[in-house]
Amino acid sequence: MMENKKTSWLNRYISSWYGISGPVDEYKESQINRIGGRALPLFLEGMGAVIIISLIVAAIFNMEAAYYTVLGGFLIVELAVSGYVSHQVHKLHLDDNEIEAKDLPEAKKSAWLRGIRAGLYWGVSMTALQIITEQDFSTFNIWLNIGVWFGSGILFGLTMAFVLLGRIKVIKDDE
Repeated sequence: MMENKKTSWLNRYISSWYGISGPVDEYKESQINRIGGRALPLFLEGMGAVIIISLIVAAIFNMEAAYYTVLGGFLIVELAVSGYVSHQVHKLHLDDNEIEAKDLPEAKKSAWLRGIRAGLYWGVSMTALQIITEQDFSTFNIWLNIGVWFGSGILFGLTMAFVLLGRIKVIKDDE
């Protein structure tokens, strides 16, 4: 009984991480393992290169420059590996949301709601992060920052909704 809960939690996590809709069957699981098995060495090699470059930067310039080299390099490596994973998942159609024609309105509504939730999460979390990390409150305009982050949250939510709508594939019944 406990094993089923672990499996369902793990399947939900994998589905969320890779953007896969529906249950993770054997085909999807094998493709995820293949993609993840290729992405991990790319990430580790990229981070190894970033560390070597940052050590060279530290020797030539200073530690602050090396620190920013690590931060920027990590961002570049993470974006590259995430791009690879997203491309492979999309190419193998693992992210397609296959539904029947009768479920299309509900799927569209669900896509819009998920996009709105993602946008709200983005806006709230970025506003909170801005408030937490702000050091000089004398020039800090909280209402401007709230407006900027919630505005970007709306754009992010709309983008996510359109991406999720684009993943909907209507399957035809052969009856």
